[in-house]
Amino acid sequence: MMIPAKYTARFINGAPFKPSDWGDVGKPIIRIAQLTGGNFDNFYDGEIARRYDIEDGDLLFSWSATLDSFLWNRGQALLNQHIFKVLPFDRTYKRFLYYSLKHYSGVWADMDAHGSTMRHIKKESLGNKIWLPDYNTQLTIADFLDRETVRIDNLIAKNSCFLELVKERQAAKITAAMLGGASAEGGWVASLPPDWKAERAKFHFRESQDRSETGEEELLTVSHITGVTKRADKDVNMFFAESNKGYKLVEPGDLVINTMWAWMGAMGVSSEYGLISPSYGIYRPYSGVFRPAFVDLLARSRPFIGEATRRSKGIHSSRLRLYPDAFLDMRLPIPPLHRQDQILEEIASTTIKEDELVRKITRAIELLYEHRAALITAAVTGQVNVATWDKRDKIDHRCVRIERVIGV
Repeated sequence: MMIPAKYTARFINGAPFKPSDWGDVGKPIIRIAQLTGGNFDNFYDGEIARRYDIEDGDLLFSWSATLDSFLWNRGQALLNQHIFKVLPFDRTYKRFLYYSLKHYSGVWADMDAHGSTMRHIKKESLGNKIWLPDYNTQLTIADFLDRETVRIDNLIAKNSCFLELVKERQAAKITAAMLGGASAEGGWVASLPPDWKAERAKFHFRESQDRSETGEEELLTVSHITGVTKRADKDVNMFFAESNKGYKLVEPGDLVINTMWAWMGAMGVSSEYGLISPSYGIYRPYSGVFRPAFVDLLARSRPFIGEATRRSKGIHSSRLRLYPDAFLDMRLPIPPLHRQDQILEEIASTTIKEDELVRKITRAIELLYEHRAALITAAVTGQVNVATWDKRDKIDHRCVRIERVIGV
């Protein structure tokens, strides 16, 4: 039968913790980042209502930004707002509801989601109806999805591991090229080729504080994966400021460093005019000894990130900050310009095959996730009879096609 979601369980919103409540001791606070595997970075040791306590096995449903359901398995914690603790009623099987919310959250996101800056649903959305069969059928469907999603998840893990190996190989090539074949051991610029220099960044970059007067320039963002890109080209579920007036201006060739996430490699050289948050560091080259593309690769290479992390300040890893004085004091490897050109050509030519393989594996993983979501939708909406499901036809043949995509 179809029944409003709010009649299947009790939905308890998390506690409205303030930044002033956060500390470094006590129970960890679950925010959306922790639901998706992020490290715990905030704790609370004060008095709080028991309804906000979370134990392993609890069903959680995030209703803001990341709209999804989760079965918690990371130990005792406290729940932050924007996440529901879901307590199923007697006739509702928890694992069925876990899968059902995965499907219906996507439906509600398209139908009821609010917010132009960060997508979220209102509690009124829980009045929307979902399919809830009898308890035994719920159990059968949940058992079926447990089995089949594990099969798909194992394939995703296998392909993800392969993807990481390919990226490791790419990173090793780039690292060797950035240091002229030298090892980063003993100091990251300790053993460069004889015709290379190692000089502090302050002799070649200056911090730029240029600000936008109108806030109408292109808004940029920085990622450890893609470097500096237009924010409009990214799927970013974050609040936008009411005005970008006073944001820092970025010019092509500027090195942009996310002060808070430098330890993750969130930096790169911009190829665009635009603006970015005032909390970022903008470093403009002035000596002419670097090719912008060389600096971009250098800044996102593992030895550079390791040195940036070493110079960052903070009480633990998730709060490290790379401040301007620390970056400008860093010694940078400086090959002759003709050698930088050669390095860029060598990297471009030697990583072509890896880039294509990364593209194929990434597409294979996307297909697996799409298939997983489609299978959940079909099961929790009664579109398939799980008792007569032919998993060889439905799953194995699909995986063979995906393996052909990546050529393995």
